[in-house]
Order: sequence, then structure tokens, then C-alpha cells
Amino acid sequence: ETMEFYDECQNRDARLAQTIRTPGYERDGVPAAPNFNGYSYTGYQPIKYTLDDTKYDAGALNTNAIPLFRYAEVLLMYAEASTRATNSVNTQAIQAIQEIQKRAGYADSQLTTTTDPTAFTTAVSNERGWEFFAEMKRWFELVRLEKVSEVRAETWDGSLFQRNNHYYFPIPYQQIELTQWTNNAGY
Repeated sequence: ETMEFYDECQNRDARLAQTIRTPGYERDGVPAAPNFNGYSYTGYQPIKYTLDDTKYDAGALNTNAIPLFRYAEVLLMYAEASTRATNSVNTQAIQAIQEIQKRAGYADSQLTTTTDPTAFTTAVSNERGWEFFAEMKRWFELVRLEKVSEVRAETWDGSLFQRNNHYYFPIPYQQIELTQWTNNAGY
């Protein structure tokens, strides 16, 4: 994720306060500890899965991001997959994304209501980015949709991936021999 994406999410919904610790961060009126393990804390830090906001050294899981698959991910998978499969937006897909948005505190005017498939899949992708911010999923979303060059041009331009036309990893040669697949472009 980038700070621009963070800024886009800021003031958007209720999830942000539970996602990122900023300088001067408090939760339930308790200020964050100013340092942990001797390191001063002055920047932004993911906090989705911390065990205790006042102690950074409470355990191995306290300051590590833990990737999980959650109900929100299933809803967004359904919304995207059903739209791509039929090239239309059905009522259940709209309900799926809106369930997440309502839980995040969106006003009714902010809820996704578009029935244009392209606009809807873009809305689902953006919602996935905000919902799973700091969960190490955004990069893989951008790669899967082949949008790294659009969204993260500074990372893509001049990179080894761009020079060699590598959007995907190579398919292991054992799988190619077994299945007679062709390898991904650039390999």
C-alpha cells in the first residue's frame, strides 16, 4: 500500500482507526507506548492484529501482521466473480459490497450502487484495498488484475518485471512437463 492509498482511505470510514497507528495514536483513550524494544515509534504502523495496544512486546503475534481470510473477503470475491462471470451486476453482488461498506460506517450516499460491470469491479477492487489495508494483499490484487503499471507506476517503470514482461512467476518445469502447459510470458 502507498501513503496516497492511505490518504484516500483517511476520513472515509471507521476501519482506519483499527488499521493504522499514526503518531499520537490512542485507542480507547490509552496512548500508544512511545517505543518498543528500544526503538522510538514516530511513523505509521499496521495494528490490525495487535494483542495489547499499550505494550509492543506482549508476544510474538503482537506486532506481526497475520494474513487471514475473512468473511469480507468471501463477500468481495463473490461480488467480483459473479460480475465477471455474467458481465452484469446482480443484486446479491451489490448487497455483498454494501454489507462491508455499511459495517465500515459509510453513509447511504457513499454505498456502491452502480450496475455498470466495469465501474462495479473497480469499486470492488478499491473496497478490497481499503478493507484489507496492511494485510499484504494489495500487491497480489494489482498483479492478478495486471494493474501494477497503472496503480504503482513508480514501482513498475524500469523494473525487472517490466523489462522482461514478467507479470507472473514462471510455471515450474515439472508442471509444464506433466501438463504440457506453456510457460508464462517472459520465461
